[in-house]
Amino acid sequence: MKLNKILFFITFVSFFLGFQFLNADDEKEKAHKLALKGVELINEGELIEAIKIFLEAEKLDPDNITYPYERALAYYKREDYESVIEILEPLIKRDDSYELIYQLLGNSYDFLDNKEDAIRVYDEGLERFPNSGRLYFERGLCESDRDNIRLAIGYWEQGVKKDPAYHNNYYGLSLYYSRTQERVWALHYAEIFLNLSSDVKKNIEIAENLYETYIGALLQENLAFGEVEFTGIRIVTEGDIDYEFLPFQLVFQKIFQKAFLKNIDSAKSEFSIKDLYRIRKDFVLLWYENGLDSVFQNVLIEFQKNLIESNMFESYCYWLFQTVLKDEFKNWLNENKSKMEKFLEFISRNYLKIDETRFFHRFQYEE
Repeated sequence: MKLNKILFFITFVSFFLGFQFLNADDEKEKAHKLALKGVELINEGELIEAIKIFLEAEKLDPDNITYPYERALAYYKREDYESVIEILEPLIKRDDSYELIYQLLGNSYDFLDNKEDAIRVYDEGLERFPNSGRLYFERGLCESDRDNIRLAIGYWEQGVKKDPAYHNNYYGLSLYYSRTQERVWALHYAEIFLNLSSDVKKNIEIAENLYETYIGALLQENLAFGEVEFTGIRIVTEGDIDYEFLPFQLVFQKIFQKAFLKNIDSAKSEFSIKDLYRIRKDFVLLWYENGLDSVFQNVLIEFQKNLIESNMFESYCYWLFQTVLKDEFKNWLNENKSKMEKFLEFISRNYLKIDETRFFHRFQYEE
């Protein structure tokens, strides 16, 4: 009899615990489905409804940190930054917090002109996530807003080194270097950004900036025909010096000048996409002919070489500047639709790969 009672008790407890686990899993599944609906509502601009949905999800699965974050995101899109702060401040103290939470919280303080707390949050985030490109970018923006441009550049360059696949640090750097004599860095950072970013507004801005950077290097009033200026570095020597003993910036400038003279035989007041395509193509070919790929590792030039070998470089250049010289692009596209279609299919599989092993930053030639 006692044995039967024990067996009954064990069976009952097992059934009860199993029911609890099933019920808990069921509630988590319901919360997950609600959250998916909430994300859809955010994307559709139905922010009030999204907030309600995420509150329901939080009640069903209170330990899931994603649901309050998504609710805060809905408030953020409503520009209700006080509510964002109220939700997220407790979350950054949790062990399962993540970098997006710090970014959204810091941005909310920033929008309320509370730079002190914004910086506090970004710095705390970087202590926990020292390889977070997005937090370096936001931290740099804080310094840029305070006209501490040198500090801003430092954060963005650190972001590129620590998290090379994150795009926005290239954005800040390309804009800065395009306003200096060191245009060579602007060219690299801008083109890498355009290959990594899906932000249409920023892409249009940086494509224009990339084009203007080329124009600034090729059409300066103080330059004689055939001269180009991508760097402020000047070295006076007797006779020729092997490229391997020169700084990367100066070698880039010398090779680009050769490519320029190979394609342009008279002074010009403007440059077309076709002009830039021809010059850029010959630059890459000359770079490899001179064995510079073994002297200076450069993932962007290597990527361009692969496009040339695949007969995709022309389409790539028109794609790159399509929002800058719109009429020229439109006319070219009317005659080359199949080329562009093949390119878009090709680039979806053979995109510029940037990661911890394949990267670009200006310090790599000093290390």
